[in-house]
Amino acid sequence: MGKSIKRSVSIRVACALVAVLLFSVAMTINILNLESSQKVNAQASDLLSKAQSAETAHYRWSTNLSNALYAGTQFTGSMDPTTCELGKWLYSDIETDDQTVMSLRAQIEPLHKELHQSASTALDMKIMNLSQAQQYYQTTIQSNLTTLVGLLEQVVERGAVINNDATTRMETTIKFMHATSIIGLGLSLIALISLVVYVSSYVIKPASPSRRVCWNLTWAIPPKTNWASWPAPWNGRWIASTAMWRTSTASWANCPTATSTSTPPSGSSGTSGPSRNPSTASPAISPPPSATSSRRSSG
Repeated sequence: MGKSIKRSVSIRVACALVAVLLFSVAMTINILNLESSQKVNAQASDLLSKAQSAETAHYRWSTNLSNALYAGTQFTGSMDPTTCELGKWLYSDIETDDQTVMSLRAQIEPLHKELHQSASTALDMKIMNLSQAQQYYQTTIQSNLTTLVGLLEQVVERGAVINNDATTRMETTIKFMHATSIIGLGLSLIALISLVVYVSSYVIKPASPSRRVCWNLTWAIPPKTNWASWPAPWNGRWIASTAMWRTSTASWANCPTATSTSTPPSGSSGTSGPSRNPSTASPAISPPPSATSSRRSSG
C-alpha cells in the first residue's frame, strides 16, 4: 500500500514537473523567435529608411549639379562617394544577410562611385566647353543616376518585403506564444490539482488521528448489559475504556458512524459487542458494579 501511494505521488509530481518544463521550453523558444523577428524587422526598417534617404539625396545632388552647369551657380554637392548618405550605407557593415540586398549593393557600389566622380569631370569640362559639359551631364550623369535610382527602388521594394515577412512572423509567434501559454498552464494546473487531490484523499485523511481514536473506542467499549456474563479481561478493559471515553468525547464529532459489521482490530479477544453510535453515546458512563466494588476492596 505504501509503495503504491509513493509510486502514484511520484508519477503525479513527475507529470507536474514535465508540464512546467515543457511550458518553460516553449516560452523560451517563442521569446527567441520573437526577438529574432523584431531584429529582422528593425533591420528592414533601417534599410528602407536609408535607401529612401539616399534616393532623395541623389536627386538633390543631381539638381545641384544641373544648376551649376545650366544656371552658373556654385556646386555644393559632394564628390566623395563615401560621405553621402548612400556612401555611408555602402561602406559600412550592413546588418542583413539577405542575398537580394547584398546583390543589389554590389551593383550599386561601382555605379555610385562613378556618379560622384563624374561631377568633377563635368565641372572641369565646364571650364573648357560648357556645351560639352552639359551634353556629358545629359548622356552620362543622368543615365547613371537613373540606373542608380532604379537599383535603390529595388532595395526599397526588397526591404518592404522583408519588413512585411518579419511583421507576419512576429504576429504568428505572438499567437503561438498565447496558445502555448494557455496549454502549458492548463497542463501544469491539471497535474498539480491531481497531485493535491490524491495526497488529500490517500495520504492525509487515512492518517487522521480522530479516525484511529474512533476505531479504538468503537471496539474497545463493550455493551453495558450482562456484565456478570463477561470475562474478567473485559471488566478491566471496560474500566480503561471508560477513561479513554471521557477524555476523547470531543473526537466523536469527526467520527464516522460505526456499524455492527465492522471488524475489530487485531489483538482483541472474545466476541465483540454491538458498536456504539457516537451521536447517542453519553460521556458519563459508569463502570459496572462488580468492577466498582472490586476497586474499592483493593483500595
